[in-house]
Amino acid sequence: MTVLDMQIDEVYEIGQGIKALQLAVSKSRDVTIVNLPRDFIVNDLMHHLKGRHVRIYTNRPEDMTGPLNDVGDVHFTSVDMLGIYRGETVEKGDVFVKNRLFHIWWKPSGIIAIGSIRFKRCASCIPKMHEDILMTEEIPQIDFMNIYGFEDGIETMIEAVRRSKRLRLVNLPKTIVGILLDHLDNKELKIICADENNICYKARDRYDDVKVAGELFKVYSVHHGKKVRSGGLAVDSGFFSVDYDEDEIYSICSVFWPRCSECMMQYFEWGWLQAKKITPRQ
Repeated sequence: MTVLDMQIDEVYEIGQGIKALQLAVSKSRDVTIVNLPRDFIVNDLMHHLKGRHVRIYTNRPEDMTGPLNDVGDVHFTSVDMLGIYRGETVEKGDVFVKNRLFHIWWKPSGIIAIGSIRFKRCASCIPKMHEDILMTEEIPQIDFMNIYGFEDGIETMIEAVRRSKRLRLVNLPKTIVGILLDHLDNKELKIICADENNICYKARDRYDDVKVAGELFKVYSVHHGKKVRSGGLAVDSGFFSVDYDEDEIYSICSVFWPRCSECMMQYFEWGWLQAKKITPRQ
């Protein structure tokens, strides 16, 4: 019996994502907007931001004057804010509200993807991290969150595994676990398999610290309105999240930031404590 069933993130259809974002900002007293197109803020969000305390960060000098000043406090930063969306480097914006954050990938032609994270630890840590970087300008570019197609995502995961000394795999689809098994030797490794299957048994036979997910605590994602399974891979430099249903992979996302890696490693240990030993093969 599942005691806690918790949603981690969501990937929206564009129209539904805009509606979810509008609703979220209208319910939040404080809203921080990072690197969104001026026209999108004015046309799609401005009405819902009335009466809110709004901070806007932009690296475009032309945004410092004009209608954005009617929305909130506008701050200039020299930091570039980018992301990779299915192999293409694009602009990436964020909206931070209480206990939730939205990620928006966009090009001058319009919004191309919207996602959100509901995990409270991320929702409190990531906005603070962004504001520290944007105000101090200690690094020239923020580009740590990316969405991949299947092949690019697998290649990026393998390369990250190759570079890492410590790895944690949790609830990943068996297709991805099967691919990664050939790259896990000589690592400080723990694996929580999503289910008992041939790939799970193969991992258990090859490595010492392998369990199967328990029933007390389940996490999930929502992809275009559909509840799907969620798995992760923590590496030294960050982590990957995978939304899937059986053998269908809906999205592979990466966050490359050392603080996020350490957080996910700690979060993994919680799951490890309630994970079960794998039953012997019949």
